[in-house]
Amino acid sequence: MKITVVPWEDTLDEFYKHKSNYFIIDALNQFVYFHCAERSNAQEECDLQFGKGKYTIRTNKMSKSSGEISCRGSMNSKSLSGSRLVSIRNSQGKGL
Repeated sequence: MKITVVPWEDTLDEFYKHKSNYFIIDALNQFVYFHCAERSNAQEECDLQFGKGKYTIRTNKMSKSSGEISCRGSMNSKSLSGSRLVSIRNSQGKGL
């Protein structure tokens, strides 16, 4: 299995693209990518390299975009009342 190690500083670029879907961030803040088709294979290799249970494989959800939103917001009575209070104060010229 191919393993790619990328220093943390290199990932700060706004155009940085993840090297694989499966990775860990090690104790030195390096991104360690495991190039394979299944998460279970990546976890097995990680356990072999670093010891069982030391790291848990993370997945890069942005690499396979289905076009569906993965995070949804909701409005409840508390969030509505807070926004109304701000708009009332702003309309009266008092601000926050």
